[in-house]
Amino acid sequence: MSNRTLAGLALPTLPGRRWMAPVAVLALAVATVAIIAEGVLERGDLSLYDPGIGRWFVAERTPVLTPVAVGLATLGGPGLPVLAIAAVVWLWLRRFRGDAVFVAVTMAAAGIITSVMKLVFARPRPASDVIGALSRSFAFPSGHTVNTTVFVGLLGLLAWHARPTRGWRVGVVVVWALTSVAMAASRVYLAYHWFTDVVGGLVTGVGILAAAVLARQLVLLRHGGWPPAE
Repeated sequence: MSNRTLAGLALPTLPGRRWMAPVAVLALAVATVAIIAEGVLERGDLSLYDPGIGRWFVAERTPVLTPVAVGLATLGGPGLPVLAIAAVVWLWLRRFRGDAVFVAVTMAAAGIITSVMKLVFARPRPASDVIGALSRSFAFPSGHTVNTTVFVGLLGLLAWHARPTRGWRVGVVVVWALTSVAMAASRVYLAYHWFTDVVGGLVTGVGILAAAVLARQLVLLRHGGWPPAE
């Protein structure tokens, strides 16, 4: 008996154009992050605009936007592991075992990749204007942005086939994009990150999603699907 799948991500067992999209997105993401990272290390290219963009965000702070940004910080920080665990447990209990493993492994990979990148680049955070407690971790890439982009993207992948209409799928992509960009903007707004930190986070998140989809395809190709549900 084959495992139930909520996502409908059972892809063709032979390479084809559905393989080309994640490979292309992953390659583009890696190249883009490399370019951004090079500028960060050399303090040039896009990172030259970081101070000015940071000052602009600080100048635009309002009594309405600040609580929203703080709420997003909480949601994308301590709140996100709780949401991820809840999603995995719900999928597992509903016997969508393959999807539960898919979400759990991808979120764990996102956390590991982000932590390693922070240690490799060791970029200091902005030194002033921070709203909230100072963070001792490094800045590049923004972990909030990476993890939010990946988690909401995973939910979007699961929802993609729930209602196979163009309007629904456009809505899924729009919600994912707006949520990810809002989280990225909030990190600069609160002065926890430079602009290039969050851009790097967005691109890293997209790359992780592409790699996850590609890995799932390879698993399906090798094993003909996820292990059957008990």
